[in-house]
Amino acid sequence: MGELPIYPESILEHPRVGVDLQLVDSQRDEFRELTKLANEKFQGRNKELSIKYSKGLFDSPQAYMKELSKLEETKRKDIKEIVETVLLPFQRDRLQQLTVQARLQASGSVALSSAEFANTFNLTDNQKKRLAEKQQEMERGLRTEIRELRKKRQQEVVESVLTTK
Repeated sequence: MGELPIYPESILEHPRVGVDLQLVDSQRDEFRELTKLANEKFQGRNKELSIKYSKGLFDSPQAYMKELSKLEETKRKDIKEIVETVLLPFQRDRLQQLTVQARLQASGSVALSSAEFANTFNLTDNQKKRLAEKQQEMERGLRTEIRELRKKRQQEVVESVLTTK
């Protein structure tokens, strides 16, 4: 059925997830309505920031980006509150697992090093350390494979040019 989206508000719209979480229609409707309001609030505030930026009312582009980051963090908190309001505890736990899985599919080993992953799976400090070591080992191996593949492909290009007249 394809990969899941990586954000809870998107994941909850996926039909397979609704079945997995045992969502009832009233939960789905309430979630949609509350996220719609949260998105409208975000979009309105984002538009205000954009207007202020276009009028030069920020000291610097960095100040604008800082405000935008704050706004995005507020939206994430709002969505989290909505999830906590609408879903039952077992549904929230399962949604968290599905979100981490989707992020792993989307961003691979980068997601493994996130605090969210460590918290979701209750990793010990030793497990976190071993995971970091394995990631470094994997990255070294990938760099070596890429170098070898690049060298091989360059050699193929040279050979193809030299053999054709």
